[in-house]
Amino acid sequence: MAILSSQVINDAFNVVLGRPATPEELILYSMYPSFQSITNVLYDDPAYASQTLPIARLYSAVLGRDPEPAGLNFYIDNIRDGTMNLHSAAVGFLNSPEAQARQCPDHC
Repeated sequence: MAILSSQVINDAFNVVLGRPATPEELILYSMYPSFQSITNVLYDDPAYASQTLPIARLYSAVLGRDPEPAGLNFYIDNIRDGTMNLHSAAVGFLNSPEAQARQCPDHC
């Protein structure tokens, strides 16, 4: 059985949870057969439902697109450390230049 690289494992964690794997998680998930098998497990993680998914839904609803990793990580990190909550994140999305441009594409 092949051992997955730490890069593949960290990529899966960043995509689903918006953070890299811990050293313990790198060891645990190294024996998984693929990136997809790791992400399938991580989608059941409570952090996905409480942090990643709500932010991804804001991207979709307000900006009409999937989140980019840096932006997703920014919001998740701020929610995780308590400097932001979901309400303040939503306000930030709604007031962003990107959202404003979508509401008024001809610069009204």
